[in-house]
Amino acid sequence: MKLHAELKIGSFGFFWAQNISLKFQQEQQTVEIDNVWISSKLSRELPRYFELCFGEVRIRTDLQKGPGFQPSIPEAPREADGNESRADLTLKPSLLRLLSQLFSIHMDSINIMVLHVATSESLWHIQASKTRLLLNGDGKSLTCEVSLTKVNSKVLRSSQLDDTCLAELALALSLSLEISSKRRLVGVRLRVRTLQAELHEGLFCSPLLHHVTARARYSSAREQPSAGSGEPLKSLSLLSRDTLQLIPRRVEVKMENTSLVLSMNSQKRHLTWSLKLLQFLYQREEEQIPLRNFTPTSDLDQMSVDLQLEDGLLLSQSRQRIVCLNSLKTSVQVTAIDLSAAVLLNTCIIHYRHQEFSHWLGLLAQEYRCQAVPVPIQGHKGRSYPQIIAPIILCASLSNVNVSVQLGDTPPFALGFNSISADYQHLRPQSMHQRAVLAVDHLCWRVGNDSHIQRAPHPPNMHVWGEALILDSFNLQGSYNQPLGMSSAQSDTLFLDCTIRGLQVESSDTCTECLARVLPLFCPRPSGAELAKQPPSASSEPWGLLWKVDLKVEDVNLFTLSALVGALEMRLDTLTVLGSAESCTVSVQGMVLALVKSITEKMQPCCKAPAIPNPVANLSMLSVTYRSSIRSLEVQCGEGLAVLWSPPDHMHLYHHTLATLQCHEALRSALGHGTPPSLPPESPTSHPAIPAETSGPPQPDGTPPKRLLSLSLELSSAKLTAFVSEANYISLAAERTSVSWHGGALHGYCPELAAGFDGHSIFSFKEAEVKLLPELEEVILHRCAFPTLHTLRNRGWAFSFASVTIEFPYQYDFSRTLDAAVGVQKWLKGLHRRGHPASTALPPDLLLKVAHFSWVFLDDVFEVKLRDNYELMKDESKESAKRLQLLDAKVAALRKQHGELLPARKIEELYASLEKKNIEIYIQRSRRLYANTPMRRALLTWTLAHLELVAMADESFHGTERVLEQMRDMDSVSPFPPEGLEMVTQWCRMMKGRVGNFFVRIRDYPRYLFEIRNWQLSGRLIGAEQCGQACSRRRQVLKLGLPWGDATVERNMPPLKFYHDFHSEISQYTIVWGPCWDPAWTLIGQCVDLLTKPSEDPSAPLPWWDKSRLLFHGDWHMDIEQANLHQLATEVGAIEDPYNTTENMHWEWSHLSFHWKPGQFVFKGNLDINVRTASKYDDCCFLHLPDLCMTLDLQWLCHGNPHDHHGVVLRSPEFLPEVPMVSDLSQVTVHLMASTCDENADHRLDTLVKKTHLLSLSSLTYQRHSNRTAEEELPLRDGDDGFHTHQLHLVDLRASWTTTNRDIAFGLYDGYKKAAVLKRNLSTEALKGLKIDTQLQAKKLKRGPLSAHSVPARVTAPITSGRPERASSGGAYMLQKLIEETDKFVVFTEEESGASEQLCGIAACQTDDIYNRNCLIELVNCQMVLRGAETEGCVIVSAAKAQLLQCQHHPAWYGDTLKQKTTWTCLLDGMQYFATTESGPTEREHGQLWLEVKNIEEHRQRSLDSVQELMESGQAVGGMVSTTTDWNQPSEAQQTQQVQRIISRCSCRMYYISYSHDIDPELATQIKPPETPANQEKEDLLKKQEGAVDTFTLIHHDLEISTNPAQYAMILDIVNNLLLHVEPKRKEHSEKKQRVRFQLEISSNPEEQRSSILHLQEAVRQHVAQIRQLEKQMYSNVKSLQDDSKNENLLDLNHRLQQQLSQEKADLQLESEELNILIRCFKDFQLQRANKMELRKQPEDVSVARRTEFYFAQARWRLTEEDGQLGIAELELQRFLYSKVVLRPQSSCQSGRQLALRIFSKVRPPVGGISIKEHFEVNVVPLTIQLTHQFFHRMMGFFFPGRNVEEEEVGDEEDKSKLVTTGIPVVKPRQLIVADDSLGPGKGVTQGLNRTSGVRRSFRKAPEHPVDDIDKMKERAAMNNSFIYIKIPQVPLCVSYKGEKNSVDWGDLNLVLPCLEYHNNTWTWLDFAMAVKRDSRKALVAQVIKEKLRLKPAAGSEARGKLENKSDGTIQQQEEDEKARLLIGLSVGEKNPSKKSIFGRRK
Repeated sequence: MKLHAELKIGSFGFFWAQNISLKFQQEQQTVEIDNVWISSKLSRELPRYFELCFGEVRIRTDLQKGPGFQPSIPEAPREADGNESRADLTLKPSLLRLLSQLFSIHMDSINIMVLHVATSESLWHIQASKTRLLLNGDGKSLTCEVSLTKVNSKVLRSSQLDDTCLAELALALSLSLEISSKRRLVGVRLRVRTLQAELHEGLFCSPLLHHVTARARYSSAREQPSAGSGEPLKSLSLLSRDTLQLIPRRVEVKMENTSLVLSMNSQKRHLTWSLKLLQFLYQREEEQIPLRNFTPTSDLDQMSVDLQLEDGLLLSQSRQRIVCLNSLKTSVQVTAIDLSAAVLLNTCIIHYRHQEFSHWLGLLAQEYRCQAVPVPIQGHKGRSYPQIIAPIILCASLSNVNVSVQLGDTPPFALGFNSISADYQHLRPQSMHQRAVLAVDHLCWRVGNDSHIQRAPHPPNMHVWGEALILDSFNLQGSYNQPLGMSSAQSDTLFLDCTIRGLQVESSDTCTECLARVLPLFCPRPSGAELAKQPPSASSEPWGLLWKVDLKVEDVNLFTLSALVGALEMRLDTLTVLGSAESCTVSVQGMVLALVKSITEKMQPCCKAPAIPNPVANLSMLSVTYRSSIRSLEVQCGEGLAVLWSPPDHMHLYHHTLATLQCHEALRSALGHGTPPSLPPESPTSHPAIPAETSGPPQPDGTPPKRLLSLSLELSSAKLTAFVSEANYISLAAERTSVSWHGGALHGYCPELAAGFDGHSIFSFKEAEVKLLPELEEVILHRCAFPTLHTLRNRGWAFSFASVTIEFPYQYDFSRTLDAAVGVQKWLKGLHRRGHPASTALPPDLLLKVAHFSWVFLDDVFEVKLRDNYELMKDESKESAKRLQLLDAKVAALRKQHGELLPARKIEELYASLEKKNIEIYIQRSRRLYANTPMRRALLTWTLAHLELVAMADESFHGTERVLEQMRDMDSVSPFPPEGLEMVTQWCRMMKGRVGNFFVRIRDYPRYLFEIRNWQLSGRLIGAEQCGQACSRRRQVLKLGLPWGDATVERNMPPLKFYHDFHSEISQYTIVWGPCWDPAWTLIGQCVDLLTKPSEDPSAPLPWWDKSRLLFHGDWHMDIEQANLHQLATEVGAIEDPYNTTENMHWEWSHLSFHWKPGQFVFKGNLDINVRTASKYDDCCFLHLPDLCMTLDLQWLCHGNPHDHHGVVLRSPEFLPEVPMVSDLSQVTVHLMASTCDENADHRLDTLVKKTHLLSLSSLTYQRHSNRTAEEELPLRDGDDGFHTHQLHLVDLRASWTTTNRDIAFGLYDGYKKAAVLKRNLSTEALKGLKIDTQLQAKKLKRGPLSAHSVPARVTAPITSGRPERASSGGAYMLQKLIEETDKFVVFTEEESGASEQLCGIAACQTDDIYNRNCLIELVNCQMVLRGAETEGCVIVSAAKAQLLQCQHHPAWYGDTLKQKTTWTCLLDGMQYFATTESGPTEREHGQLWLEVKNIEEHRQRSLDSVQELMESGQAVGGMVSTTTDWNQPSEAQQTQQVQRIISRCSCRMYYISYSHDIDPELATQIKPPETPANQEKEDLLKKQEGAVDTFTLIHHDLEISTNPAQYAMILDIVNNLLLHVEPKRKEHSEKKQRVRFQLEISSNPEEQRSSILHLQEAVRQHVAQIRQLEKQMYSNVKSLQDDSKNENLLDLNHRLQQQLSQEKADLQLESEELNILIRCFKDFQLQRANKMELRKQPEDVSVARRTEFYFAQARWRLTEEDGQLGIAELELQRFLYSKVVLRPQSSCQSGRQLALRIFSKVRPPVGGISIKEHFEVNVVPLTIQLTHQFFHRMMGFFFPGRNVEEEEVGDEEDKSKLVTTGIPVVKPRQLIVADDSLGPGKGVTQGLNRTSGVRRSFRKAPEHPVDDIDKMKERAAMNNSFIYIKIPQVPLCVSYKGEKNSVDWGDLNLVLPCLEYHNNTWTWLDFAMAVKRDSRKALVAQVIKEKLRLKPAAGSEARGKLENKSDGTIQQQEEDEKARLLIGLSVGEKNPSKKSIFGRRK
């Protein structure tokens, strides 16, 4: 009843019972047992004799007792109650032992159901099967063993959701409890097997978990007040012995194969934790001696605690490993001596993926948010920890640990290490001693996308990108000693020893992202309130700690990684830090800073510092020492400090620095230290005012101030190299430099300092000393001399040098490097000082002292050695002459002694020995030339001795406004701009200086150019640079490379001007000058020009006087005690030697006062002029002027004020189009004049001068553009494809071209050309060796063969003009535009494609290799008069518009020759031809016939009001036009003559292409040779493109022509003698050239010609020197003749000199031409041999170098009578192409066309000079000829006037050239191509069109030079041609002829020219012509006879080849008739029925 329980038993028996039910009403608990029985050992195997067995036990309980139920909190049991219960339940040990031996308990199954565990609908179900309970007792203790085979447990809840299960548990366990006799639990052993637990999502949100956590908090809250009391309970101390008594002495827990699953069913997620083994062992020894004084109040028993985990694995739902643990062992051992702990961890791998864990973390956060029980806030600071006194030893070893973290918004990272071992010892003997050892092996922190993937360790000496931190090894040892006792006088000591190897640190944006995300998790941000509550740091006593640190780091590599600019690497071989409380020293061995500009590999080598390539900075040793006692910092740098700087490297460093600073700021912001938090405003009364400096150093109220930091720097050697451009650099080298800073004063000293430019040592300083002091006492004394200064004291810089040397190498462009350096300096200033305000402080003073200053321009070493060698040769010549005299005297003495017995051979040996000895002595002296005396190096030497200069700044002229005021005061004559001046640079200083000696010497001349002694200077100096306008700023491009590209720096073009007001005193001033110094002074001027970069303004350079008035302004006073001017002798015949020291004129001033004002020089003093000679007795003073005042005024010829230098504006080339340079001329006339003789004595033309008119014009406009590209600034004209350098616009040009003008013009051009050629051939560059790239030879073998139709190999040279080229289609567009704008009176038809496209001129002019469009000439209303040599009358050619363009092309290979191409293109619009009609036109001497403008200009509609215009027949061909002889008067007012329009208005295009050998040798070597075809033998030479042939091409579209016989003859004369004229000398020159080529080809060793060239050069030089000498003699003789004009001797001498001069000039001309030919041929031969080319023989004919092409699309030629009106015939030509010299290959599209005439010749390379014709073929279409006798006579009279047409034909022996036909009356319009191949070397262009061609001519030509064997061989070879195969196919003819009345008429007479074939014949052209004539005449005569006799021969007998008569059948006769019908258009098969046989009668 006490328990309120109800017991029911269903049935029972002996030792059994069934259906037992026990129900507790109050607790709502029910226990049901199916059956209970007792089993004995007799029935089955049991552990005891009897076993109490239970069947199924069911226990049900309900935790919900009522609506007001509150879970009771269990309280601690009271001791009294415990004693009572213990007394009630006491069992005797004997009874307990008996029961344990007899009985055991067994339960089949236990089912426990707990309702309402957490909520009203929750259920906890527990099921255990096969449970056994055993008790073992020995009297002293009782052991209880419980084993459960299988336990299943679930926590369920009733819910509509799927998640009804909260938790599941399944395990098998065994529990053993040991209880002592005192009923204490002394041992616990728990073993769990196969634990499988699953916790579901609902468990974390259920109230069950909340109740458990609430009870735990409630218990801890109740314990807090007691734990925090002032006297903590001893019994509750965790480490006290009393507390440990509550714990069993032995506790063993072992869990095997444990698995825990956290399931989140709502998101289908789960975590699985599996553990193979978890073992915990605790054992305490109470009987052993305890550890005494573990804490000050308690001891500690001996014990051991072990924890072991094996094979732990945490998996996610995707079976990915999260935690992988191999083994973890921890142990704690307490002995009587100490306490030791050890931790061993092996292989722990953690992969944290925030994306998966975020759900679990959110679930836990939700659980914490759902907690309702408040947690009392108690900080850790309030908790008291016990003080441990006993010794402690801690050991830890971790191996193979890797942790990777993948956060959602940051890149993943991983941290891992191979092993970490740590040892810690805490000892307390007399003092507290702590020791620690830490060792880390290969620590790695990786960041990036692939960092979570576990990798093998990186290779040695390599850095893998993405590894932010690498530590190969880290060893740290430290100890800390603290004396015990409060009164100990000893200080604490700390010792640290650290060694690091293989440290790699990488800083990147990815690393910063990761750190910024992770660091706030470990270092939370401080709040603003916490920052505000931090007390200010008050001054306290120094901490009494003695410490020492020894750190050594080896192989340090620091990287800064950027995705944009690569990486920055810093390498430290060794870093050593030795620190103590007194001093700290940091030493670095091998420090290198390098750039990795592009990252292409995944790894970067980490080599030693000396092995790193291309370092930016390199330092072998660096030591930094800081001494805290004296606050000094000492820096020492060892040998080899080298810095290599360039703008691209600077941008890389700048970018990496910015990236590092941004990373630092990002980390500070992440930690909350970016900006100080803003404090909330507080009332003034809330806190008392605190002084601002209470926490700082003490105030200066009697206490000594804090010592300032002193700095000292020592540098053994350093070299800084800065590249200011890609090719220019500046280097600075210093030795043993020391710098110190102390107390605001700077002191620096360097014994040797040198600055170099581009490898040349320019500046050298010895014993350089620099000081920066707050006050310079010496400057203060100088300030006293200037009372106008306001500032009394100022800080200053003091520079002192023992010597300063400046040397400039010969012809070194110093200005280029200096200008690039200034541009880089301005770029750096704009990059780093952008937005910084200018300082307004007063600049420091400057004090400069130089003991010795030297400025040297070095001379040309070659010239110096040449002169020294000349002096040596001259002296040796004198010495050898003396030796020869001694030998002569000795030989004479021997002859006197021995007489004739002295052998001559002996004498010859003596002289030969002397000659050999002379040579040896000369060689020895030459080798020892500079052994004792160094070689002279200086061209100009400027030296200063004892230079002192002081520059003082003052407030009175500091600032822009005050400087401008001083400027106006000094330069009052210059007008000041009213708008003011904007300055870029302005400064003003008070100057004071002194120079002991001022010397300037040229070379080693004995006299100084300037000699100044004791020079003192004082006054003001201003330097000002005006800010230029937009047009006065030039842009300098700085190449920075990728990714920045090019940087543009704006440079101010206005110069730095100087304003001065100086006063100087000089004791002696001497100047020496003479014309003998002019050559050296010219070289000095060139050296000075190289110092400063010339202005970008394209204006002409200013002379010195103009430059001085632009740059220097103000006054300069000089008081000179003695001034001297020595003017060296200049008279003719006097000594003109720069080493002359005696012959001079001496100007001597005494007490000279010199004043230099703007534009004025004033001299005041005593002047004496003396003449000095070699003999002092001949000196005389011829002028004495005492108290002379001489004023020299300078007047400048300029438009404005000459002193207005502010108005001078320099312009950048980019703004040149705003001010074009244009020259205009009007009414210009040019005449050519020629003399009958060459020259006379006065070098003037004599009275017999022939004056001819060349050209005249109304206006001329010339405009020149620079070489730069102007397309961006100026718009182009329509059709123009580029900008031309020279542009010329001519209006009303009237030109005359006659044979006289031609000869004079050719003569002038020939003279100019020969002079240029002579200068080039005599230069040292003439025979400079050609450097051929050997790699090009290897590449030739890999190239494929050239196409048969490919263009010759051309390689574009580097463009030097800087102008970008445009597309080649611009020229075609321009031509098309010109065609469209032509006169509309003439109708043009579409040009049929094919013929015009074949023209070589068009192809050569439209290439895209143009690098310079040089010239453009535009003409408006131009006309030209052409006159022949053999006919009277003239032809006038006019054009309304014309354009002439010249372009220069890149050099290219043409065949085996490298040539330069120049093209001329002429476009004429509105072109007309006029000719005189009278046989003897009236022409006065000065009266030329000209057309009026109205007849030239573009056609317009005229009203035809006047009668004259009605008579002029309009614009049609054949019309008459009036002319005028006076251009300024109309034709009506003059006696005019009419001319006839022979060609109406048309358009014309002309092209001229010329090729030259004048190529720069350096440019020639850059052009690679052409590719060689693989199958050269099979190449068809006719299908190749043309080579370098001078070509003239003329194109007319539609021509309307009308001529009479006289006009035709005049046109032929003009064409032959003017247009197609070949200069005879040119032909002769070409023949000589071919002769030399032939000689080189047959020569066995062509290199022998080099010596011949050298000898010929020397001969030409001698001729030139002789001519100059003769000219000088003639000049002197002419001067003498002016005084005595009747002196016969002088006249005779003048005549002889003229003859000699003429002869020398003639010889010079011949030898110069021979030298030019030899050099050109030799260079071509060199190129061919170097490139392994086959020497091809150039064509022998002179015309091969020239090609002439005429093309007419359609031409109608009307032949008229003598009056020009009555017509004879009309000739129409369509698509007529005339090509002279070379047959053009026909393309495939034209091969099918029918040509009227075609000549085909396939030529092989000549062999032995004999031309090889492989295939020669002539094709003519079938012709129909209809001719009458009268028409024949009229045509012959037209073309050959005066010839008897009745005479017999020429015989076989006549020349074939007499049979050239000149015209055909009527031809059907077919395409006609006439290709004239030169048939011999003697037949030129003129023979084809000469109307006197009937004259007999010979193919042979008499030689013009002496005949030798080579000439004979060449002539013999040139006369013959080897014809391999000749074919002339048959030509059918249909001839109709009507003769006179009594003659026989022919009607449709059919004849066939037979087919001729010849094989393997060596003929001359005459032999070939005779053979064709002979064989053709035989066949034609037979056919005519047969046709006349009306015989019927066998058809086709003459059509067979090789002239073999054979009979043919009827079938072949029909085929031949069909061919004739198709070709001729006649029906040959039908006969006229009205005609009968010859024997019949005619109807």
